Amino acid sequence: MKSANYNPRNFNLISVLLELLNTNDKNNAYYTIAEYMLENFKDLHQISIYDLADQCFVSRSTIQRFIKYIGFDSFTSLKAKVPENEIHAQSYVLYANKSNFKDYLKASIDEMMEDMNKTLDDATLKALACKIHDCDKVYITMADNYISMGEEFQKGMLSKDKLLRLITNKTIDLNSIKEIANDALFIMISVTGNYAHAIKKTINDIRAHKVLVSINRNEEIKKSFDEVIYLSSTIIDVDRITRGSQNAFTKYGVTYFFDELFATYADLYK
Repeated sequence: MKSANYNPRNFNLISVLLELLNTNDKNNAYYTIAEYMLENFKDLHQISIYDLADQCFVSRSTIQRFIKYIGFDSFTSLKAKVPENEIHAQSYVLYANKSNFKDYLKASIDEMMEDMNKTLDDATLKALACKIHDCDKVYITMADNYISMGEEFQKGMLSKDKLLRLITNKTIDLNSIKEIANDALFIMISVTGNYAHAIKKTINDIRAHKVLVSINRNEEIKKSFDEVIYLSSTIIDVDRITRGSQNAFTKYGVTYFFDELFATYADLYK
């Protein structure tokens, strides 16, 4: 975060590599590099840039361009991100490793909805809906894993003649984001608070009215925003959530929140 070359694009290394795998032709050098790194992710800490170039049949300069392209200063800084990503990856296993997953899933979703209905009251939703309506420019930012949810909300709002701008860690432009007008509305979806924590430097440069939507009540994260809308009454106060980051809130909470917000907006502005 202190680096002058900080790039939010590398917020989730695995996600960036998967994107390259999913969007490039298999004959593309970046596809080959991403595929090799994903298949050998747990061993990346033992692999040198020379080994990587040899295994992918590309030049070291191609590897260096690839590293810059995905937002890292060096292969060393990229490898430093691996342990954090491994912990995050294991959270998927921990989430699914239940003796009776169907019962667990139903119970956890029911609990999430009950908690959100209690915590996210009508007045809060109406206040946010009014802010969205009254602002000419509204930006919503989120990590890439919520893109599809954000786009669905964006399409719904367009049906009510309200155009929103979506920004993710893959599309964020550090230069232009500082130019967001003071009278704009900037909403960040960061359920665990990890994304808000990771791009705090960027958020602090924005002079618009900033709203965070989260379950994390950490005071340091809160300082970067003008207001925080909490999705849960449970007190979670950490700068980063690692283990247990996959749960009903992170899986389904954003969709539920967007549906509630859109329904509120549609009712207010018929």
